[in-house]
Amino acid sequence: MITIKFNSLFVYSEEYNLSFHKQFTKRVNIISGRNTSGKSTIIQSFLYTLGINDVKSKLQEILDLQPVFRLDFTLTNKGHSDNYIIVRDDSAVYLKKNTDKTEVFYGVSSNNGRERAKFKEYIGNMFDFNMYVEQKGSYSDAPLEAFYLPYYVSQSVGWVYLQSSFSNFNFYKNFRQDYLDYYLGISTKWDRRELIELQKKRSDILVESKFLEKQKSNPSLELAKNVDEAFGAEAQNYVNGYIELYGNLQKHKRELIKDCNQLAIYENHLKIVRKTKSNIKSQKFDGVDSCPACLQTLNYSLERIYEYHQKKNDNLSVESHLKDTLKKMQSSINSHRMNIEEIEEKINSRYEILKTIEHMNIDYSTWIDFKAETRLYSHLQENLTQNNLELKKLEGKLKSFDDETVSILRKNKENTFRKIFKIKLSELDVKPLDEARHLDVYSINSFPYQGVELHSTMLAYHLSFNQIILQNQNIHRLPLLLDGILKEDIDPKSLVKIFKFLNANLPQDTQSFITISDYRVGKYELDEEEGNLVKRFSVEDIKNDYFEGDADIIYVSKDEGKRAFLSQPLNKNSEMYLNTLNIISI
Repeated sequence: MITIKFNSLFVYSEEYNLSFHKQFTKRVNIISGRNTSGKSTIIQSFLYTLGINDVKSKLQEILDLQPVFRLDFTLTNKGHSDNYIIVRDDSAVYLKKNTDKTEVFYGVSSNNGRERAKFKEYIGNMFDFNMYVEQKGSYSDAPLEAFYLPYYVSQSVGWVYLQSSFSNFNFYKNFRQDYLDYYLGISTKWDRRELIELQKKRSDILVESKFLEKQKSNPSLELAKNVDEAFGAEAQNYVNGYIELYGNLQKHKRELIKDCNQLAIYENHLKIVRKTKSNIKSQKFDGVDSCPACLQTLNYSLERIYEYHQKKNDNLSVESHLKDTLKKMQSSINSHRMNIEEIEEKINSRYEILKTIEHMNIDYSTWIDFKAETRLYSHLQENLTQNNLELKKLEGKLKSFDDETVSILRKNKENTFRKIFKIKLSELDVKPLDEARHLDVYSINSFPYQGVELHSTMLAYHLSFNQIILQNQNIHRLPLLLDGILKEDIDPKSLVKIFKFLNANLPQDTQSFITISDYRVGKYELDEEEGNLVKRFSVEDIKNDYFEGDADIIYVSKDEGKRAFLSQPLNKNSEMYLNTLNIISI
């Protein structure tokens, strides 16, 4: 089983000279601060840095400051641990393992781009994440959001709707079933990869059958028709089409080589600019500092100080321009590669036959040979018909196997979940649920509660699901992110139950991050049921009374003001900043 531990989060904005830096050493991390101070921003920063774009809209106010995000974490697999650093600078992600070379992915902001696909594949291999979802009649890799879905409860909808902390899963057919099967470890003698191959084979046969029905689009038949017309204008046009495609192919290959060379130049330029920026930032105004480019001692005057700041601003401007250029160059490279693949595919499919006649002396006997091509059509179609019948038999066998075996496995998991869920509901004094649609994990859509009771039920569900998937040794385990754990207006008695429940049920094998509003000083509020005053909890009380020494409080800021996430001066974290610059200056 693969687990990760978050070690620290560092976010900075060079343009506004602001930063945020926190380290995480405990199993339970209580993120505290006033409302709108940035508690949820910390949770969303974890996700955004890991490449999850679904939270971008929630981070827009921070993203307007053009920040760079850095997450340090430790990955443990079968007792062996590796240290990772992942840095996200807008659409670029830099990932460094131990002392290895930094891996770079440009253009991950687009969910459908080629760089995004490469990054998702890298993350999938790192965490052995191989979930598949069904879309448009076939299975494909699950979106990256599904990688963190069971470990994240969003403040906005996660305490009301299941599997909804990230959006857009409703575009996938039977997503909930595939999601539950994957995390609960439902498997049979055939797996998702076999099913994908089956779907691909079926799709290939259908495409080929459709292709054969359109005889004019068959390359050999079309060429035979043109040859039959005494090598007239139509035959020449057919060959000219091949020449045009081949010319375009060579053009894109030349442009690809040119762009790859330019990309290497710009990457080297960016590395120099960043190192220069680091040296400029380290300069002092005491008259004994040396030039960043040579050993000359610099004497500073008001004019020189003005020049220093002007060069610093120019350096930032050049860096910004280079990052934009790198993004465009990578996009251009990906575009050329896609065009090359498309043209090569067209040549291989539509003009493959030309390879066999390129040096052929076409005469009457050759024309007879082309005539014979048409006779192959009927024989090929007979074979395809037989393949379709065979495929239907195979699909029937898989369907029958699924009904008998998978249903039993799912039922067993439902029974296990139901037992765990009922115990946790009882611990929170929630009114017992009796109907299967509220207890069977594959059937649950919603719960018949509202307010505090709904909040407690959702909490019991999330921690029950976290507990049952721990039994699956083939999945990854990530820190549990519970955003807005006390979102509802919860009475003091219910608060006590919830804190006791959290202490007893938060996972032991991974970290937990929970966000709680900061009261700092306990307040007294009227308990309407008892008719007396009850002291409202402070965050320090919660930590000391319910989590003993296994918890830490992460204050968004020492300042009690709103929107305090990026409130530290950047020079306060200069060592972390310079180290991050070194990582991304590859």
